[in-house]
This record gives sequence, C-alpha cells and structure tokens, in this order.
Amino acid sequence: MNRSPFAIIFAGLAAIVAIALLVVAFLGEGQRHGGHEEGEAAPAAAPQREVTAGGFRLNVTLSPEAGTVGEVVTIQGKVTDATGANVRNVRFQLVSHHLEDDVDIFKTSFVAPDGIFNWGNQFWDGTEHEIRITATAAPDASAQFPTLSLKREVAVTPLPPPMWVQIRALLWLLVPIIVGLAIGIPLGLRQPLGRPSVQQAPAAA
Repeated sequence: MNRSPFAIIFAGLAAIVAIALLVVAFLGEGQRHGGHEEGEAAPAAAPQREVTAGGFRLNVTLSPEAGTVGEVVTIQGKVTDATGANVRNVRFQLVSHHLEDDVDIFKTSFVAPDGIFNWGNQFWDGTEHEIRITATAAPDASAQFPTLSLKREVAVTPLPPPMWVQIRALLWLLVPIIVGLAIGIPLGLRQPLGRPSVQQAPAAA
C-alpha cells in the first residue's frame, strides 16, 4: 500500500502540534508554581498607611497586605483628631483602581457614624490595583477637617484554573487535530505516490 507524502507530512505536523501543546501546558503550570521562588524580588517601598492635615489623621490598614484573586482583603480606616479621638460622621469614598488598564473597577461612598469603617474588597484580576480612600467631614461631623486622601497599592496574585479545566481546554484544541487525522490519513493512504509513467513507442523508421 503506497502512502501519500501529504498524509505523512500532515500526520507529522499534527503530532508536533499535539506534543507542543502538552509541553506548553505543563511548562506553564510549573512556572505558575515555581516562578515566585526564583530570583530575588526588589525591595518594595513602604506602603502609605496614614496622612495628616491640620492635626487630623486618616489611618488605613489592609488585611492581608497583598491580595489573591477571589479572596477578600479587609480595608479598615478611621479619622482621628489631635487628641487621638475618633471623629464622628465622616464621609469616606473608596475606589479600587486597576493600574494596568488605568480604570476604576469599583467606587463607593458612605458615612461612618463613629469615624471607623471596615470594608471587604475582592479582586478578580491578578495584577496590581490601587485602593484610594478619601475622607471628608460630613455637615454634622463632630469636627470639621480638611479633605484627607490616601492611596495604597495592592499586588494581587492570580490563580491558575483547576487542572480539569486545563485538560478540558487542551482536549478542545486536540479534537480538531484528531478529527483531521482520522479523515486525512485514510484518504491519503488510498492515493498512489504518483502517476505511472507512460512509455511512448519508438517512432517507425
């Protein structure tokens, strides 16, 4: 049985593509697990935790300091006066800003009667975000103070999809190749390598 060169080449290319996809999938998984362990990270600047103006102080803490996709980061803030007492009826504005795309992902505004707020924020993109907090005195605040603004960068760690999702995606990539092989190889094997040469009879003398 003669094999068509086209069928052999097609089968070889399909095998190479399949192997490449498998290698890329497993190398990507290894980089996600071990990429953070290689090399030394540059020392990060100390996060901004408080700002002061006119004897008033806005203090903000994050727990944890860095985020993970799908997990909650608790943001706590408060405004105190020169004596350390909480200022009551403070209006806070919170903004979650996506630094890579330079867009606001979430924004809210509310009044804290006791001058303290706790806010749980979830991040859905594994990249750096910036939490922007602004505190202003409400008309019925216990003390009037200038606007206080603070920014905190949050590094968000991405999460790889579950292994079964990766395998399913890989199978969807391989199915067209397998179907092509199932259709192309039998058709290629039925064709001869080339047309038989036709010998011409010598011309009569």
